[in-house]
Amino acid sequence: MPSPSNVARSAPGICLAIALGLGLGLGACGGAFADAMKRGDQYAQAQMWDKAAAEYQTAQRLEPDNPDVAIKLRQVAQKRAGERLTRARSLIARGEIEAGLTVIQDAVRLDPGSTDAQQALDDANQQVLARAEELLATPEAQRALELTQLVLAGSPRDPRARAADEHVRDALAEQSYAQAEQFATAGKKGNALIAYAASMTFRPSFRDARAQIGDVKLALQQELTFHVVLDRFATTGPGDGDIAAHLRPELVAQAFDDHLPLRVVGSPPAPTARGVRVTGALSAYRFGPERVTSRNDQCDYIRGYDTVPNPARADAERDVSSAEQRLASAEREVDSQQRDVDRYQKDVDDVQKDQARYEADTDRARADHERCMASASKSSSSPCNSEKGRYDYAQSQVNNQRSRVQSAKDNVQSARQRMQSAAENRSRVRQDVEYAQRRMRDVPLTIQQPHHERENVAVEIRSIDAAVILQLRAESLQGRVVLLDNETFPQVLKPTVDEGWLARPATCPPNGKRIHLPGEAALRGELVKLTIATLREKVMAMYESYRIHFLADARRQEASGAPEDAVESYVRYLLTGLKNIDPANAKQIGEFLRKTRGFGRIDLLGSL
Repeated sequence: MPSPSNVARSAPGICLAIALGLGLGLGACGGAFADAMKRGDQYAQAQMWDKAAAEYQTAQRLEPDNPDVAIKLRQVAQKRAGERLTRARSLIARGEIEAGLTVIQDAVRLDPGSTDAQQALDDANQQVLARAEELLATPEAQRALELTQLVLAGSPRDPRARAADEHVRDALAEQSYAQAEQFATAGKKGNALIAYAASMTFRPSFRDARAQIGDVKLALQQELTFHVVLDRFATTGPGDGDIAAHLRPELVAQAFDDHLPLRVVGSPPAPTARGVRVTGALSAYRFGPERVTSRNDQCDYIRGYDTVPNPARADAERDVSSAEQRLASAEREVDSQQRDVDRYQKDVDDVQKDQARYEADTDRARADHERCMASASKSSSSPCNSEKGRYDYAQSQVNNQRSRVQSAKDNVQSARQRMQSAAENRSRVRQDVEYAQRRMRDVPLTIQQPHHERENVAVEIRSIDAAVILQLRAESLQGRVVLLDNETFPQVLKPTVDEGWLARPATCPPNGKRIHLPGEAALRGELVKLTIATLREKVMAMYESYRIHFLADARRQEASGAPEDAVESYVRYLLTGLKNIDPANAKQIGEFLRKTRGFGRIDLLGSL
């Protein structure tokens, strides 16, 4: 197959060469490739190098091995790199060193062999690294790491950049650790925690930062622990009392996530403890009463057996009749084919007799011709013409007759083959008849069919439930603010239902079914679980309000320009429920902590 270049050269009227300063021209034509090349040439002529590169890249995807495309892409890449160097120098001249370095890195990527680009990259790297060193002594010290990372992104093997990055990390880790110690001394545990964590992001094994983080987190968790002081519930009866006896702090505590700083206790551990005191009462306990209803159902049973004609026997008889009919048809086919054989054989006998007669006539004609020739004068020009004609005619008759004999024999052979096929088919059908007859003999004439009767059955339905009324009062430990004022919450179990019926062996059902309902102890246990679940729901609502208070404080403090106070509140909000934070809030908090203290990976806060 000729290449697009050859096609272009062989058909100069199809492709128009466009001479450009780069030696550009339409080197291929035909379909999408030619279109992409043409657009690339047009963009290059207009010095729109990025768009030209995009079109040439499209053409290269269509024909990866085309050398013209590779040359054009290399030439355009040099032009694009030159444009970027010009723009980068302008940015650096305006003091935008980082932006200029990013553009230069792009230029080097486009034209790695350009000495101008490499020199510009080296110069810009030096300026950015110098800027990073300057930033270490300013409040924007964390930007120094961003600058060294920017240099390493474009020059990963540059020893100066690697050394500068190591120096910046050490300095930032030292700064963060020193800040953390200052915050810890000032009692600002939230700021200290984030600063220690920041030092570990710069140097994962920096000093004893991990141990310090553990100590600060422990102190914060002790401060933040939300105590649920659970008093004994008042009761009015033995049933209420049994449920109340199970509402012990150690049992109720199992309903809460042990990762939360929330503890269920019998008394507050200290006067300054945070949390709520929950008191309450259980009343109106009831078990049952058992409810009884019924419904009608039906069942089928076999009352006896009836003797009826066997439908399988009728099928077997039909199979025998069908097989016998096929056998009769096969017999008739054999007889028909036998008659054809006899008829064709008679035809053979007749034509063979005719052939013998024709051969005798030929022998006489030949003898007459030979006698005539023997007595004919040698001077005669055409002796014995009459005898010769009779001989030739007789010979042709013999030849024709031989053909008729062969045709008759072929007919006989074909008839015998059909006869053999018909006989074989008859044998198969006879076997079918014998098989159908044997099968019919094995099928009884009658069968015993069960006689079904339907009976009505009375089904008894029983159900049992239990209930108790939970009354709760809750007030905060600090300030004794009433959160629940003797509110009632009915605890009602869904009825447990079962059904049963009597056995009637003579008819149906042959087996009965007992009704099994849970006892009072089992339902009391379920009431305990339900009551604890309700208690947990109300306590978690109070705990969530306690957590949200930290978030509201943090946002107010952030808005009023108090970043240290905001960090304290944000950290407390995070530590009181790291798994239960809205993704949008998590993103905003992480960004604030990163900008303020250099650590924004709040998802790692729980594992530090």
